[in-house]
Amino acid sequence: MTTTSFALGNYVKHDGAFYTLSILSRLMQGVAEAMVATAVPSVITIEWPTNAEKYMGYYGLAMGTGLIAGPVLATVLDNEFGYAGCFFFFAGF
Repeated sequence: MTTTSFALGNYVKHDGAFYTLSILSRLMQGVAEAMVATAVPSVITIEWPTNAEKYMGYYGLAMGTGLIAGPVLATVLDNEFGYAGCFFFFAGF
């Protein structure tokens, strides 16, 4: 939802509305990520108590890989499809 609102922000022509939409979208994205970052380790330790360390490692690997590969992939998509195309791609992903 927030990724789509970032993409739709490309079509907002008024600067104040664009900034307001961007800030509200980022706020919603941050709140959602805070919940996920808290819930996932809890679920891992509940579902796989004997292998929690292994799966926490996989979780950390996935998060780290996403933080490294995300900007690179976004740059490629931005160059190919433009600002809005990049966000629409990730919204569908």
